[in-house]
Amino acid sequence: MIHNKRSFNVSECISLEEVSEALFDYTNVSCQAFKWESLTLFNDSFGVNGAQEYAVYKAGVQLESLTVSWMESSESLAKTLKKLNENGSDIVMSRQMPNICKAKEHRCQLCA
Repeated sequence: MIHNKRSFNVSECISLEEVSEALFDYTNVSCQAFKWESLTLFNDSFGVNGAQEYAVYKAGVQLESLTVSWMESSESLAKTLKKLNENGSDIVMSRQMPNICKAKEHRCQLCA
């Protein structure tokens, strides 16, 4: 996680398809994060014009950093997320989880 001083607004995703489409099909604001099952994915991009990069956390520990912009399809992203959710990762990046704000309280220069 490069941007560990950001505060994030987390959207709950019900299905694997919902989270993979939200990350693959859209460019999200830099303070956006998504939660699906045991994973929380924090937008770690440098901005909306750059590659969409997400830090993947499970149980408060960073497992992976995914450059979604370089993936072939939302299906390939979904496959990767499913594997991380079920098995975790052999590599643990062990970075502290970023700050999460409640949606109603969240206001920052990145989403203003």
